[in-house]
Amino acid sequence: KQFVTLTLADELAFGPALPAAVREKQQAALAYLGLAEKQTTSLYQLSEGQKKMVQLMTMLSLDLSFLLLDEPFSGLDDRACQYFAAWIKAKSATQAFLIVTHRLVPLAGISQQQVLLANQRLQVVQG
Repeated sequence: KQFVTLTLADELAFGPALPAAVREKQQAALAYLGLAEKQTTSLYQLSEGQKKMVQLMTMLSLDLSFLLLDEPFSGLDDRACQYFAAWIKAKSATQAFLIVTHRLVPLAGISQQQVLLANQRLQVVQG
C-alpha cells in the first residue's frame, strides 16, 4: 500500500494537473464515500478500505489509455464496489482496463470479455 504523500487531499492532487471536472468528481466521490471530512487526515490513519478507495480514486482520475487493476474491490463494501464499478464503466469508453479480481459481481454488465480461471483451465466469456 504505497502512497506518495501524507494526506488524502495531497494524494489526490499529486501528479499531473487535473481538469476542474475531474477534481469535482473526486470531491463528489469523497462525499459519497464518507471521506470528505478526512482530507487532512494522514493516509496511514485511514482504514484499509478507505486506503483502497483513495488508491482507486487516484488511478481512475488519471487520463491513461490503459490501466491494470489488481483486486480493486478487495476490502471495499458493496456500496463502494458499485460506485467504482460505475466509474470504471464510464471511463471504459476512452480507457482500456485489465482487471484481476475474485469479485466478479461488481463487473457484471461492464466487461466486454472475461477470462476465467477455474479448475486449472482458462475459459473466455464474452460480456
